[in-house]
Amino acid sequence: MSFSPGQVAEKVLGFDAAFDLPWPYFELLFGYPLPGLLGGTPGITLREVDDFAQHIGKHLPDFRLNFFLQYKRPNFIAGSRGKYRSHWLRPYFEYKILAHQQSALAGLHSVAAGRAAVVYASPAFATNSELFTFAKAKAIIDQSNLVSVERLNNHLRYTYAEKGMLGTAFSEPEDISSPGIDAIFNERFTQEPMKFYDHIIATAQAIKIAMENEEARDTMNLARGAIISASSLSPEELQASRFMDAHITIRAFCDSLGVVFHPVA
Repeated sequence: MSFSPGQVAEKVLGFDAAFDLPWPYFELLFGYPLPGLLGGTPGITLREVDDFAQHIGKHLPDFRLNFFLQYKRPNFIAGSRGKYRSHWLRPYFEYKILAHQQSALAGLHSVAAGRAAVVYASPAFATNSELFTFAKAKAIIDQSNLVSVERLNNHLRYTYAEKGMLGTAFSEPEDISSPGIDAIFNERFTQEPMKFYDHIIATAQAIKIAMENEEARDTMNLARGAIISASSLSPEELQASRFMDAHITIRAFCDSLGVVFHPVA
């Protein structure tokens, strides 16, 4: 079983993600139900899952792009003693670039060869009142700063002072400019169209190739093992369904790195 408590509860519990939990005891502590990891498919074999996925794909448009979004919670530096205040000369935001996360996400972007946009997203506002105002107006994305992960290779921190696609990475300062959301999604038209089933299989294969960082790979494998165990599946049974195996790989990758995945047609 894998479990992520969220950014608020993790302060109390002391962890942001866990795998292979003693769930019967953990469930007593948190008395609310959780949905099945795979949604439950009574009366269907794993081999039939592949047929089902291919059938669904016939009714969907072809897919060209994967959008992987990693949310960051930045520090807002308002005081004059901020480490990078001399660069910005005004209040700014900053967050750390985690080596294992950066390696895996940048690796995925490289391996996918244009079929995956991998982006860090973080707010360019600092108060709850701003959050509620922007959420009500459905403007949170417009009031955020986004940066393509491959632009942050060989850096330790990313800083910015306002919404948009501009910032500065450190330790050696480098001004960063990333493509906007519209440009990212328009890029998909240059990619070969693929049916839903083939697109998901190819995505999982790209993830496996991209996981060169040992820490990220080990964490993903723990997450994958927890999902398989909680679903009462064996590795041997998964050989009967390429689609389910791919689905679990993508789910484990997202769970272990805190990533949101959107396939784009």
